[in-house]
Amino acid sequence: MKMQELPVEVQAIAASTLRRKMKINDQRADKEPVEKLAHEVREAFTKLYLPVEVDPSQRGSG
Repeated sequence: MKMQELPVEVQAIAASTLRRKMKINDQRADKEPVEKLAHEVREAFTKLYLPVEVDPSQRGSG
């Protein structure tokens, strides 16, 4: 799944999350590159929206 496939509201939350991470990162001595922070946020948000495959043995019988 790509970031642009997420609902607009979720994209806004992801952008806000990245902004906060960048602000916190500016205060650290060992600053991570912005690209790495963006990648982490993108991966987290897109994985949250991936369809979940349910193991048939985990389904209830009714």
